[in-house]
Amino acid sequence: MLPPCLRRSRREQEGGSYQGRELVEITGIFSAIIIGLIIGALGRLIVPGKQHLPIWLTLVLGIIAAFVGGFVATIFSTAFLWVLLIQVLVAAGIVYLADGIYAKNATGTA
Repeated sequence: MLPPCLRRSRREQEGGSYQGRELVEITGIFSAIIIGLIIGALGRLIVPGKQHLPIWLTLVLGIIAAFVGGFVATIFSTAFLWVLLIQVLVAAGIVYLADGIYAKNATGTA
């Protein structure tokens, strides 16, 4: 069984109209970017210690984590708090890994 985000509606399966669908997809992308910025900041707060990542990179990683975490979470459930929790945890993991790589590269070139 496919997760809800990958299922096609009955109208789509029957070749029905797609009117208004593009608007929903665009607004969904914009809202995911805004949520991703917030999730990146929350992910940075969860990781202990000093981070060496610039804030812009943390926010970009948050956007990526919002898409990845949202996809992974909707496989199991579409409950808002569940999806948000998974997105924040994915953001924290990505920030943690990227900070280790960034810090290693920063000390290696200095």
